[in-house]
Amino acid sequence: MAFNKPNYSFKGLNIKDAYLRISNLEYLYNQKKIAYLISVYANKSISKSEEETRLEDYYVGIIDLPLGGSVPDILRMIYEDIRLKAQDAEAYPEIAEKFADCADVLEEDVPASPSYAELAAANQILMGGETA
Repeated sequence: MAFNKPNYSFKGLNIKDAYLRISNLEYLYNQKKIAYLISVYANKSISKSEEETRLEDYYVGIIDLPLGGSVPDILRMIYEDIRLKAQDAEAYPEIAEKFADCADVLEEDVPASPSYAELAAANQILMGGETA
């Protein structure tokens, strides 16, 4: 999963269909959270090259996630979290500004997984709470 930004300005250059993806994950043990970095690439194929080709770091975020999840599920949950927050400009103005015009790019090799809402509901049940 990744994002596509239709128009991205980089040092005065206008890049059509810039590719945004998570380029780094770090588990913060003391906080039981995951920090992540979303970087901008000129396109999808450049993002997969072995050389350092990202244009710049676009967004740094932290999300509450328990240790032990699989990387595809963690990535999916981060993208779902960003999508949800981008729709609420009042509560998350920075995320809404950066991601409001982005479109999802689905990777063919990522297996189907429950949505963030389904995972959050399941986690709530496991923690002894009730769902609405």
